[in-house]
Amino acid sequence: MNIEEIRRQTARKLAETLQQDSPPELVRLLAQTLPRLEDEALLQGVLDALGQIQDPAGLDALWSAWHTTRHPGLENLLIEAGCSARQPALLKLLSALKLRQVDWLESAGPESVDLLLQAAADPDADISASACSALGSLSNPAAQDEVCRWVIEHNHPIASQAAIAAGYTPRDPHRKALFYLLTEQWERYESLDFDASLLRAVYQASEPSMRVRIASLARQSGWHGYIEAVASRRDPRRMSELTSSEWEVVLALLGRHERWEHTWQLAQAAPPIWSARLLNSLQEAGWQPQDQEGLSAFTSLAQAASACINLGAPLEKLPAEPHELRGHNRRITGLAFSPHGDLLASASADHNLRLWNSFNRDEVTLLRGHTSFVLSLAFHPDGSLLASGGADRTVRLWQPQEGRLLHTLGGHAGEVATLAFSPNGEILASGDERSIHLWESSRAKLVGLLSPGQDMSISSLAFSPDSKLLASSHADNSLHIWSLPDGERVCTLMDKVAAWRFIPTTASQGCILATTSSYGQVRIWQVPAGELWQTLPGRADGKLLAASPDGRYLAASDRQLIRLWELPSGQALGALDSHQGPLICLVFSPDGRMLASSNADKSLYVWQPEGSRFIQLFQDQTAPADNLVFSPQGGYLACSVSDRALLWPLDDLGGLLRQPPDTIPADQLTSLQEAIRRPWASPTEERWLEFTVALQRWRRRYDIELAAAPQRLALGDFDIELSA
Repeated sequence: MNIEEIRRQTARKLAETLQQDSPPELVRLLAQTLPRLEDEALLQGVLDALGQIQDPAGLDALWSAWHTTRHPGLENLLIEAGCSARQPALLKLLSALKLRQVDWLESAGPESVDLLLQAAADPDADISASACSALGSLSNPAAQDEVCRWVIEHNHPIASQAAIAAGYTPRDPHRKALFYLLTEQWERYESLDFDASLLRAVYQASEPSMRVRIASLARQSGWHGYIEAVASRRDPRRMSELTSSEWEVVLALLGRHERWEHTWQLAQAAPPIWSARLLNSLQEAGWQPQDQEGLSAFTSLAQAASACINLGAPLEKLPAEPHELRGHNRRITGLAFSPHGDLLASASADHNLRLWNSFNRDEVTLLRGHTSFVLSLAFHPDGSLLASGGADRTVRLWQPQEGRLLHTLGGHAGEVATLAFSPNGEILASGDERSIHLWESSRAKLVGLLSPGQDMSISSLAFSPDSKLLASSHADNSLHIWSLPDGERVCTLMDKVAAWRFIPTTASQGCILATTSSYGQVRIWQVPAGELWQTLPGRADGKLLAASPDGRYLAASDRQLIRLWELPSGQALGALDSHQGPLICLVFSPDGRMLASSNADKSLYVWQPEGSRFIQLFQDQTAPADNLVFSPQGGYLACSVSDRALLWPLDDLGGLLRQPPDTIPADQLTSLQEAIRRPWASPTEERWLEFTVALQRWRRRYDIELAAAPQRLALGDFDIELSA
């Protein structure tokens, strides 16, 4: 007997010994060593021993080892055994496909589709081919529906290929129309949904991601049915809900197919901001209506639209005259709107808080209790609580509607300069010179104490949008990230962070944080991993940073300039410049369309990032504007100037121009026409309102005022009776 045979038999006996009365897990571990056995005799000896396994549990263990190793010797051994795995479900399927034991798959239910799709992407060519074949041979209607669901909801290429080849279609007619559309089976779609009514219903109920997908498909393929599906003239309210991207697709498709008559009909019903674009495209194409009445209206409206477009975009928000809120006798240290925007809270160095009614500007109540400066404010997300932190080392919880003190929370080692409620409302975080206290909001109970380290006073706090992380910045310019609810410090950004903001993102992007450093760089980080995601071009001075709530824009101060970036691309959009001194405050409106800033020359500006339009709202000779804050719905802008607060109501001009003319209330239009006389309104706003009025008058030229009409119109034998 030669040495190789001795090694082989030794390995075989050792393997058999290990297998005797051993659990399947040990068999699996033994089989997984095969790729590491370089000696051919040892390898064959182990394979000989494993080939004697016949019990189902042992075979399951061998299939599991094959799945992770894909060892050819182990594969041959299992094929010779001819028994597929029993569990788990994916391994059962893979082994059956490998052994070509697939007859049972023809009648498989919908739960098998996910597994078949995984198998279809398997690196083993035999398995993937068998899985694709099985996907196209399903007889169970529910399983066929499931394949179509993967096409519709996940845009799965293998599912799409299998469904089209096998002729699967969803049983629900609405989803069938969507399926035909997404798989570009145009003839079948047109015959099923000739008036786009099915797709219109699906589209209105779809998530934004599906709408983006349909819009992208329409633009790429040139499918003109998209226009009727999303921008039907018969449904003006739906047109007010279309996004800018959706309107851009509509405009592109109308022009590509030269559907000028349709464009004219849509221009009469569309929101003014898009009606102007539609009319302008007709002018550029040299098209005109054939009837005299239509031609006259078109000429007048097109001229007005052209003037509006040449002047550029109007202000999104048109501020009214400000209202002074007086009552404090020392400097105001903080302002905060309630979640519904009906209350404005002000904190002051006079030890007091005041609550103001945003609608009528009356003082609602005076909150007394702090024994020193009040330094920080925060409303609970549902508005039921107002928290205040002071130099007296306490946090106080108030019931704002009744103006009643509920709790006084002590234990801080120094002044409480920063407060933050978690977005889900469960936790209140308060920071002092040494630590961060975590309080359970509902019971005002201390549930955590976070200690960053010695001499690291907390300058600001903020929760991530999902309430799972808390970020804290410190006097040494470090930024700590804490996980909740355990309070573990999971990351420290040692980047000399001077200013920072969480950025709203999609679930796939995870949690994103923007920072500016004291040496001028603006960076985007993924947290809690603390990984640098992006360094934005350009520089900033590190003092101020603002992110729009929709995650589209990022703004940072650079002395007297405001630098802008578009996200997620990180593209620099240039600088906004009109300040005569360093910036003090920088804040976006809730819809991200406006940006407010104040600076050391005691001026306050409102900017429109898109187009760099701005107006100067305020200039004071005594003190700069501080504590800038928009109300959550964007109806108000407030700031403090020394011991008084200023409150500007904001008319939503941008929102009005995005409404179809048929849906604009007469009183809203009248109030905005009166607002044109405000000092900061320009010819741009005036022209856009004139165009809106002209469009509305044209649309309502045949309206009948029922209240002024007689109850019966006498026309002889066939009188018409009108009822309101």
